[in-house]
Amino acid sequence: MLRILAFLLSISLLASCATVFARDTREVMITSNPPGAEIMVNGRPAGMTPARIPVNDHERLEVTMSMPGYKPAGCYINTSVGAVWVIVDLVLFYTIVPLVIDLVTGEWSSLNSEYCTAQLVPMQGF
Repeated sequence: MLRILAFLLSISLLASCATVFARDTREVMITSNPPGAEIMVNGRPAGMTPARIPVNDHERLEVTMSMPGYKPAGCYINTSVGAVWVIVDLVLFYTIVPLVIDLVTGEWSSLNSEYCTAQLVPMQGF
């Protein structure tokens, strides 16, 4: 019985709310005018506009859209720290361990937006 209590206590000290409960992926809606542009997310091909692209919810995104005859365009989607996770870690666990775990894993942060829209401008001479 003592071992079980010790195990439960250690789990509660090492668990951190954001690491355990925060979602890891999110879909971002990417559109362009005109539609049909090639999408690159953080330098990797991700399809054609319009599209819903699954991404890591804890990672800053650089979205670029390109189409022949048009200047490339895009957007950045930054992350921010969710204050709720910090408060819950402090209130529920009373120690610094969960705070450090969530900070190191980056689980406190999430994307600021679920949308990226770009207006593609025709190149001169086309």
